[in-house]
Amino acid sequence: MIYKTFFKEFLIINFGFFICAFGIVNFMVPAKLAAGGITGLSTILHYVINYPVGTIMLVFNIPIFIIGALTIGKEYAIKCLYGIFLFPFYTRMIEKFLVFPSITSYSESNILIGAIFSGVLIGAGVGFAVAAGSNTGGSVIIAQVMNKYTLVPVGTCMFIIDSLVVGSSALVFGINAALTAIICPFIMGKMVNVITKRVVISR
Repeated sequence: MIYKTFFKEFLIINFGFFICAFGIVNFMVPAKLAAGGITGLSTILHYVINYPVGTIMLVFNIPIFIIGALTIGKEYAIKCLYGIFLFPFYTRMIEKFLVFPSITSYSESNILIGAIFSGVLIGAGVGFAVAAGSNTGGSVIIAQVMNKYTLVPVGTCMFIIDSLVVGSSALVFGINAALTAIICPFIMGKMVNVITKRVVISR
């Protein structure tokens, strides 16, 4: 039973990482939407210093992981450690091998569509990972730490954090992209709350 539960968690976590990374690479980044915590900051830096988004995410995630490990616990830390490395890996692999030009070009020219689809995919992916006891790192860890001490829902904490990043993106991508990006954390937060309430893993 323990192994069955572990395998189920493993599949759900990896599925969450994959669809989240797919949404980032094919919708959010080409639309220049800095709409999600560390992912948003990584998107901004990607265009500023021309480094891969997945690589930048990993650099940011390591110190945040340490904070989460110290405040939430050992078991959580182990599952987060998995996500800290695997999620940027999925993002980097999709950047290299699973970019669809038809999608990215459409997202680039129709940033509202990019905002909606990236919000749905990233929010769902984060929700699945959180429901299985892990997360994609970055602002999710910060949101879970906030949730532990304030009891504010994880999705709501993410919305607050990510909105700050959206505001700062106006300096790089312009006010139009920043205003459109506001849609992303709202959709993401709602998706996380819905998925974490409905996905139940028997232990």
